[in-house]
Amino acid sequence: MAMILGIIAISCYGQKADLEIFESLVENDNYLEAIEKSKSIETSELDSTDLANYFYLLSKAYRSNNDQSSEMFYLMKSRDVYKNLQIPDSLDQVNFSIISVLINNSDSLDEISLYVKEYLEEAEKNQDHKKLGKIYHRLGIELNADYPFESLKYFRKALAEIQQTDEEFIEGRIYQGLGATFAKDTIMKLDSALVMIDKAMKIYKKQDEKSFQALLFINRGVIFTKKGDYQKALEAFHSADTSKLDKFKRLVKPYIYGHRGNMFKAKGDYKSALEEYEKKQIFMDSLHLEDQKRAIKDIETKYKTAEKELENQKLVSEVKIKNYSLVSAGILLVLLLVTGVLLYTFITKKRKIAEQEKAIQVQKMQTMLREQELHEIDVMLESQEKERQRIANDLHDNLGSLLSALKLNFNTLGKREIHDENSRRLFEKTEELINETYVQVRNISHLKNLGVVGKEGLLTAVKKMAEKMSVINELQFNVIPFGLSNRLESNLEITLFRMIQELCSNIIKHSGANEVNIYLTQHDTHQLNVIIEDNGKGFDPKVMNKENSGIGLKNIEKKVEQLGGTFTIDSSENKGTTIIIDIPL
Repeated sequence: MAMILGIIAISCYGQKADLEIFESLVENDNYLEAIEKSKSIETSELDSTDLANYFYLLSKAYRSNNDQSSEMFYLMKSRDVYKNLQIPDSLDQVNFSIISVLINNSDSLDEISLYVKEYLEEAEKNQDHKKLGKIYHRLGIELNADYPFESLKYFRKALAEIQQTDEEFIEGRIYQGLGATFAKDTIMKLDSALVMIDKAMKIYKKQDEKSFQALLFINRGVIFTKKGDYQKALEAFHSADTSKLDKFKRLVKPYIYGHRGNMFKAKGDYKSALEEYEKKQIFMDSLHLEDQKRAIKDIETKYKTAEKELENQKLVSEVKIKNYSLVSAGILLVLLLVTGVLLYTFITKKRKIAEQEKAIQVQKMQTMLREQELHEIDVMLESQEKERQRIANDLHDNLGSLLSALKLNFNTLGKREIHDENSRRLFEKTEELINETYVQVRNISHLKNLGVVGKEGLLTAVKKMAEKMSVINELQFNVIPFGLSNRLESNLEITLFRMIQELCSNIIKHSGANEVNIYLTQHDTHQLNVIIEDNGKGFDPKVMNKENSGIGLKNIEKKVEQLGGTFTIDSSENKGTTIIIDIPL
């Protein structure tokens, strides 16, 4: 009996060891060896957790071997086991992979609806913002190639969910996905793409994710190539090439050389483009020779070790003799270097102090001019707001009252008998004109005072404005809020509303658009994001609004800067216009 138990124990230990070797082969990208090793593992001797993990790892091996039918087979087996074990995180991981396979092999999204629906229902039931953010982010990535506009929607949903968690790294990945999607040839909102890439870069630097920073440098290089700014593109690709790659080296290096080749090709430098393409091919070929080179290096090391040991023993005695003379020369050299460094530091410090004093004076002057300019804008905005209120009150109280009295008196005259048919028609026509004038005066007074002040707040005011400005079958304004559940400071709400009103008025006057989306997103209590998109004819952002009416784009930009925020315009011919305003709260 003891012998039987011993044999079983040895067998279980052997299976465990084989499973660990198999897992190591998969994690180190040795997929062909991993598939071969899997044949020696007896699945009937594995417990349920190890069995589910084994099926999942084997699916990864087949995925890398471009055998997606086998990948799907083992993913489904892994899913069944994890479902019985009720391990949600592992089940989510498997479901992600299943959704990815289905998207890559289907022309319709209907086939993945079962898995997405099952996942979303569970996450929404538990109000799990992290899981919702992850699945929306995953769908955004998978739809990016063929459905870029759908991809944008999912990335925005992911951002709204993940910003309610502390998953800052995933937030950076979402910004990176948004940036890559904005840069797609079918969208080409390149300035918006750069804004999103910069947001992701801040997060990756904070998280010290150097490999992901390298990926962002590639994104920047592609964007600048499309903008025709080849110098900045070259600098970005160089930064990616010289980054410390803890991950993705096999993926990133060929991408760098390939994209850099595309840049030189677009520039017309075909010789440099060919050199980059050759570098890419050499790197790809070297990947297949890595294992062979590693084996040869190991053999060389074994045979040379003994010889090096003998040489080292001989060198030790010679080094001791030389060290005495080198130490003396080294001490003298160090003294000279220290003296030189101290002298250089003293001179440099004096020069820097003089430069800093000069820079401080220039900065003071610039600050003074800037404060004066911003004060003038504040005074202008305040006077405009007072004038709007005065006009609205005058229209409502004075002209409105006069029109009401006129209407009453005119109706009294109408009660008298009028025998002449022409007089009757003239009376009715005049009554119609009075009614129409009264309605228009009332509408103007309401439109000029849309409830920003009082109890309604920014969101209600913007929705009312959108409803007023929308014209059926001609122009539709859509207001899409995220997280804007609390009121803001009163003056800030008024300022933001007037900015949005001015921008929407400009769209009506100049864009020729038939649809406008206004996104109002409050990120926790720290930041407010306003995005106004239209599908109009676009314009050149370098030519800012020079009209005297309204507060103007230039003044809006300066006011946003005064509030500590950023103002970005992304527009090009026939591509519509996107305006992004970020305000810290």
